[in-house]
Parts: sequence; C-alpha cells; structure tokens
Amino acid sequence: MTTYDAYHHGDLRNALEHAALALVEEKGAENFSLSEAARRAGVSPSAPYKHFAERDALLAAIAEKGHRFHYGMLRTALAGVESPAEIMRITNELFLTFAVEQHAFYQASYRSHLDAARYPQLMVAYQRVLDITDAAAAALRTDPEIAAGLALASNALRYGFAATFLFDRNKPTGESLDTARRQVGRATLALVDGY
Repeated sequence: MTTYDAYHHGDLRNALEHAALALVEEKGAENFSLSEAARRAGVSPSAPYKHFAERDALLAAIAEKGHRFHYGMLRTALAGVESPAEIMRITNELFLTFAVEQHAFYQASYRSHLDAARYPQLMVAYQRVLDITDAAAAALRTDPEIAAGLALASNALRYGFAATFLFDRNKPTGESLDTARRQVGRATLALVDGY
C-alpha cells in the first residue's frame, strides 16, 4: 500500500487528494470511496472528514485542480497566439493532450458528473477554460447566437475526439496521440470555416 509523504509533514488534505487522484486513475471518477482514499493515504477512515464531508467533496477538490491545471496548460500554449481560429485549434488539440497525459485529472474534471450547484468553485474553474473558446468564437462571428453555436460545436468536437481516442474500441489500431491531435486540429479549422 502506498502512503504519501505529504501527510507525514502534516498536509492531510494534500495526501487525501493525491490518494484520490491515484484511485481515479485506477478505477474511474465514480468508483472509489472516501475510506479507500483514507486507506491509500495511510490514515484512519475518520481522518478525511476533517477536510471533506463526503467523497464528492474530495472529488470536487481534485476536479477543480484538474481544471486549473488544464487552464495553465492552455495559457502557456496560447501565449502570443492572436488568431481566433488558431486559438480554437490549439485549445482543442490541447484538450486531447490533457485527456491522455493527465488522465486522472481529465476523469475527475470532465467525467465525474458532479453537481456544479453544490461546488461553485468547480464551475468557476471550469468556466475559465470555456471562456477561451467562447472569446475566440465571439471574435470569429459577430452574431452572438452563431458565436455561441460555434463555441458549443467546438466543445462537442473536442469531447468527442477525446472520448473516441480514449474509450472507443473501434478506433483505428495504432492511432497515436499526435495523429489524433492533427485530426482534431484539422476538424476544428474545418468547423470554423464552415460555421
């Protein structure tokens, strides 16, 4: 059993979040309990309640961190990029990278089905990511309704590519992340051109 050094320095919250993230990686976002996270962190079953009232509160904490991590990746990748179409392309390509390379964060942040009304800080972190696509779409289309539709279509495109790449057994064998990134990038530019 793995325990986390962070706890031994008094950081129980961080140790529990690390343990939960490892469990999400292994079992999925919906398939672990607070007591499993405690056991993985090497603490008593009652210890998590000092920081988290329930499993979903712990999951929301790591989902929020995932959104913040994803947003940081986007800000770095988009530094100096001015073309709204390129912003959308890079954003969609990077979503796929995030889903694959930060899979536990992706699962927690985008596949956990948490109630945003119960965890408003989670929605704030998520909205920062959405705002990037929304702003790019608004720069591309002056009609607000069309811009909103373009942003929604772009979001659906990246989610669809990520789900296909990660979970579709019918995807072409041997398809690499680089290939999938190029595909989602080309599809994004085609969407922008045709919307």
